[in-house]
Formats: sequence, C-alpha cells, structure tokens
Amino acid sequence: MKPSMRYITLWTARKEGRRDGRQGYPPQDYDGKEGRLSGFEKRVSSTVSAEINAAVEEWRRKENEILKELRTMVSEFKASIRRFNDALEAHRKRFGKDVAPEPRRRFGKGAIVLLVLLLIFEAGVNIFTFRFLREPGGTTVFLGTALAILIPWSGFYAGMIIKKRGRSLPEFAFASLFVAAAVALIFVVAQGRKIGIEVRNLNPRIVEETFLIFLFMNIIFFLIALWDGYTWGYSYPDLQKAYEELRRRKRQYMNRWARLREAFNHVLGYVRGKLEAANNLSLAYREANRRARGNVSEDQLPKYFNTDFMLPAKVPQEIQEYLTKDEPL
Repeated sequence: MKPSMRYITLWTARKEGRRDGRQGYPPQDYDGKEGRLSGFEKRVSSTVSAEINAAVEEWRRKENEILKELRTMVSEFKASIRRFNDALEAHRKRFGKDVAPEPRRRFGKGAIVLLVLLLIFEAGVNIFTFRFLREPGGTTVFLGTALAILIPWSGFYAGMIIKKRGRSLPEFAFASLFVAAAVALIFVVAQGRKIGIEVRNLNPRIVEETFLIFLFMNIIFFLIALWDGYTWGYSYPDLQKAYEELRRRKRQYMNRWARLREAFNHVLGYVRGKLEAANNLSLAYREANRRARGNVSEDQLPKYFNTDFMLPAKVPQEIQEYLTKDEPL
C-alpha cells in the first residue's frame, strides 16, 4: 500500500521526535539540505511529494480534456458569430439600422399558472355547455378537448405571428388555419344548440344564453392567449434564433474556461494544504525532538532546527510559481 499523509499524524510526529531526540538524532551537522534531515521528515517529504504529483497529474488530465473541448468550440463559436452577424446585417438592410436582438423571454411561474388556468377554465366551460346541450359523452370529450387545446394555441400562435415583422404568407396562412379550425368547432356547437332546441326540447332562451356565455368565454380565452403570444413573441424570430445560438455557444465556451480556472484553483489549494500539513508535522517533530534533548544549547541542535525551515517537497513548476500568489487566476 502506498504511504499516505492521512496515516501520519501530529501524534506520530511528536512520538518520533521524542524518540529521535533522546538518541541525539539528527546530528548537529544536518542542515536540511540534500537529504540531511531526519528519517521521519524524509518520509513526510516523499509522501507529500507523491500525493502532490498524483494530484497534479489528475489536474493535467482534466486540463487536457477541457482544452480539447475548447479547441472544438472555437470553430463553433466563430461560426455562430458569423451567422449572427450575417442575420443582423440582412435584417438591418430590410427593416432599418435600429434592428437589434431582444432580451430573452422565459416562461415564469405566472405564465405557467396562466396557461394552466386557461386550459382548466376552457375545458370546464366547454364540458358544461356540451352536457347542458345533452351531447353524447364521446362528442363532449372530443369537442371539449379539441376546443380547450385549439383556442389557446391558435390565439398564442396568432399573437406571435402578429408580433413578427416580415411574416411570410405560409406563416400567416397557418395561423389563419388554426383560427378557422377553432371557429369551425364553435360553429358545430352553434348547430348543436339548434338540435338541442328542436330535437331535445330544451328551453330556447336558456340555450341561447348558455351559448352566448360559451361564445363570450371562448373569445375572452382567445384574446388572453393572443396577448400572451404577442407578449412572448419576438419581432425578428430568425435574428433572435441566431442570437440565442450565439449566446448558448458563448456560455459553453465561458463554462469551459471557468472549469479550467476551477480545476487549477482546486489543485493549487490542494497543494498548499498538503505543504502546510507537511510543515506542521515537521515543526511538531522538531519541537518534540528539541524538548527530548533536555537543556542543550542552540549550537548543539541540528542546524536546520534554528532556522525558518520549510520541509522540501517536489512541486511541479507550473504549480510552484503560483503558490505565493493570493489570486493566481
């Protein structure tokens, strides 16, 4: 099993320091250089050097992986910049020099709640109306579900198309088709009210009032959805799409740089912690060793005991030069 710093404690350092101190070890001429230090400190030095080297190797591996991703992203990022600039230039030629991307819109809790309530109330109004007209269960489910989906969606899509500048004929026709489908379903309901009056002997006045309420509520739901679509939509969707792609590429690119910095700062902190722990063990060893020797003069102690000694450890150069900096990156 490889030696590990976790098994070398301050208790171990003091114990070995006392034992070596009673034996007068290390000798006076040991200056802490070129291996002239205690066996315990050599063991600590070699152990911490091995752990630092393993951590740095892992950091290098991660760094190489991230750099490979960055090299791929550079070309993608440049392509996104080019596409956005081309789209912006084309839109400004067509619509004017003031054209610019709009802030990104996100569905918040309010918008989600609004859509859910719209669907619930739309379905409730439809089912109530169809059951009042004594429509069969299958018809109630089909028409209620179709209108509950079609009214909000057609209004929402129509709102986005109205907001869009330079809309195409197919887009306009597609939005009109949705609206026409919703109107057709309402027409079917209108025919159902006649059947309810003539065949099912329902009260004409109540039927007409129910239908008017049904029609009014669907118009309200459609207008709410229309406003929601207009608010959420973009004036220049194609330009916005290129802009959002550029933003996404930039986020990915900056995320990789952040990961590079995070990985480096992590290994740097790890190395600093290991060196501090090793020097604390060395200091504890020397203090215990000094006390175990009794009342001896300073010149009878090993030379490196009388200096601000730092335990030697092998630290790769790319880490060593940043150890003394407060904010390396």
